[in-house]
Amino acid sequence: MGLKSLIIDGWSWLNYKPVFRDPARGMPHRRAFPEAQASWVPAADERRLAAYKLLAAYDNNQAAELAVFLDGEAARDRREFGDPSMFIEALLANVLGREQHIVVPGAEDDGADEPSPEAAAAARVQDLLREWADTELLPMRIQQTERKAVSLGDGVYRMAWDPAKQRATVRAVDPGFYFPVIGEDDDGGEFPTRVHFAWELPEDIKKGLKPRLRRVTFELAPIGAATSTGVDGSGRPVRAPLTTEGPDGEAVPVLGQGDTLNADTGTITRQYAWNDTPSTLTCYLTALSSRSCREVTSSSL
Repeated sequence: MGLKSLIIDGWSWLNYKPVFRDPARGMPHRRAFPEAQASWVPAADERRLAAYKLLAAYDNNQAAELAVFLDGEAARDRREFGDPSMFIEALLANVLGREQHIVVPGAEDDGADEPSPEAAAAARVQDLLREWADTELLPMRIQQTERKAVSLGDGVYRMAWDPAKQRATVRAVDPGFYFPVIGEDDDGGEFPTRVHFAWELPEDIKKGLKPRLRRVTFELAPIGAATSTGVDGSGRPVRAPLTTEGPDGEAVPVLGQGDTLNADTGTITRQYAWNDTPSTLTCYLTALSSRSCREVTSSSL
């Protein structure tokens, strides 16, 4: 009947840009945004990645380069009024202010002549958090992520426990590398239980390397037995669960440090420093390379 498709999402306000909304498909122009149509990119994320590229082009005064794909070489001479980068910096400064401080409720009462135990504990927690923030360069991470949030509309912090450093680490992640995997029932929670970070490595002719994909996955799943590195029948590396012999000769899983096995249910629980009650979940990290099809999975607190 000649009806046009109407797409309403978080980036619909960019539809007035012809290069972002191809009249034939209602999707971003393929030549202008080839990365968004990569084989590994979910269809639902095409507009998101194209929007990031278009907004980044404005931030770097390169939007005319994208207009060339529709309007020809003459589009290179176009200039838009204003300086988006200047506006972004002004917004970022107003959002963050001159400085940021970690404040724990109740810590301000620690300066009294006879502070209560609660106030002293709050002040101690505040000092520890501020020390951690200095070690992790938190102000710089905030600057990096919040600038992405202002310029692209999205920002991603990645927090994870580092066993080597024995502390939680925080990193700023480009939202273009963020692909949450949400279950059919939306996981029933506020956040997804599985998150991918993926990027494409270009071809290296000198080293004889073809284009390849790297993907790192973080997934919350039930705690399993301790594992050891091994190989399967085809020689691929795998993580094999370790077991030991129980009192009656049965196979009993080897537990990690701090883990407890419920003999009745067979579930393993772990007490985390940030939880009041033991948890049955842990975070698994999986690294996948498409070139060698090698997959390595490890458990992290």
